[in-house]
Amino acid sequence: MAITTNEQMIDFPDLVIDSSATATAARHVFRSAAVDTAGLLLEDMHIVNTTAGAGSSTVYLRIYDSLDPVVGTTNPEVIIMCPHGTATTVDIASGIPIATAVSYACVQEAGTAGATSPATTVVVHLVGGR
Repeated sequence: MAITTNEQMIDFPDLVIDSSATATAARHVFRSAAVDTAGLLLEDMHIVNTTAGAGSSTVYLRIYDSLDPVVGTTNPEVIIMCPHGTATTVDIASGIPIATAVSYACVQEAGTAGATSPATTVVVHLVGGR
């Protein structure tokens, strides 16, 4: 995992770029929702799953409202599918409200169960606002 975060002033969105997302949970990647009484909104998610290689497959980005999710056990708030050979972008104008913290993992299994990392490089971008 190689994660870059860019926490802006309270009026600007936070940005996370993970150049190699895995099934190991990236925990608490935005500033605390408690920083602002209005909470945090997850507004944009972009997944790039275009690296060729053995074992290439569809991947699933799981977004958690948790400081310490257990991948394969903790129920995610959102699951986004990204077929191999594509990039998937999800923009939600009103945002997904996050009360505690944004954590995420990228796995090969759909649903909550399963914790197998992608076999090839998957890039994830997340944007969170207020």
